[in-house]
Amino acid sequence: MTGYYPFRVGTQNGVFLHMEPAGVPTFFPFLSENMKQLDYSTYLVGKWHLGYCKKEFLPTNRGFDYFYGFYGPQTGYFNHSADQYHRELRRVVKGLDLFEEVGSGKSVPDFSQNGVYSTVSRTTCCFHETCLGSFHGCDNECIG
Repeated sequence: MTGYYPFRVGTQNGVFLHMEPAGVPTFFPFLSENMKQLDYSTYLVGKWHLGYCKKEFLPTNRGFDYFYGFYGPQTGYFNHSADQYHRELRRVVKGLDLFEEVGSGKSVPDFSQNGVYSTVSRTTCCFHETCLGSFHGCDNECIG
C-alpha cells in the first residue's frame, strides 16, 4: 500500500495479528491517499490487516471512501470469526471480524452475514450501472 519495502516501514516481521496494538505508521502515505488527492473514489472490499488498534489506522482514515471486510490476517468463511489464543488469559478469545466503514474511520460490525460464505457476502458489494458507476454498499444503496 505504501510502495516501500516492508523493512522501510517497520513491518518486516510479518503481518499484524488480531489484538496486536500496531499498524503501518501514518506518516507513510498509502496509494489510496495519493489517489484521493487526484480526485479518485477509492473502495476496499476484503482483507485489511494493516492495523486497526487506532482509528487512524482504519481504511477510511487511510484514503478509502468505503471499506467492507475483515481487519485481521484471516477470518472464518462462514461465521466471520476471529478466534485467537490469548496468551495472558490462557484461552481462546472469540469475536466477529466483519466490518463496514463509510468515511472517517467509523467502523460498524456486520452481524447479519452469519452463515453466509465470505465470497458471497463480499460480492454483494458491487458497482452498479444504475448508479452511473457509483459503488453500492452491502445494503445496495449508492454511496459514491
